[in-house]
Amino acid sequence: MSGERVRRLQATLDHLQAEGFRGRVRVASFVGDFCLSGSANTGYKLARDELSFRRCDLIGNPFEDGLTAAQRQLPESASLIASADAKVQIEVRAEGRKPVSGYPPQTDKLTAGEWNRIAARNNRIEFFAIAADQQMTTPP
Repeated sequence: MSGERVRRLQATLDHLQAEGFRGRVRVASFVGDFCLSGSANTGYKLARDELSFRRCDLIGNPFEDGLTAAQRQLPESASLIASADAKVQIEVRAEGRKPVSGYPPQTDKLTAGEWNRIAARNNRIEFFAIAADQQMTTPP
């Protein structure tokens, strides 16, 4: 989590603090599976949009899959979390593969670009604000 995502989290925290929020903010990251070209030896990159889906060298997200929990937290996000108001606890969770958009059927007409647009929607960060007085029996 860096760049624009950290700025969105900062804006969310600023808004919640301005409203007097007390509780937890859960930051949940989700992984999308992309159509990639390359190899484990040379590295992977997004396949060209016009490439037939059947010609993808890998469907997945090896970068995300190879990270430990500590590696997922970049200095920019770690600094934001450490400096958060004591009234708001920040909890970061890697939620794995829980698509918000279904992947298209794997047909001969499917292109890498079509697949990767869905993968990009599924590769996301979501924020959940959970008030201190709210009792939860199951996490969102």
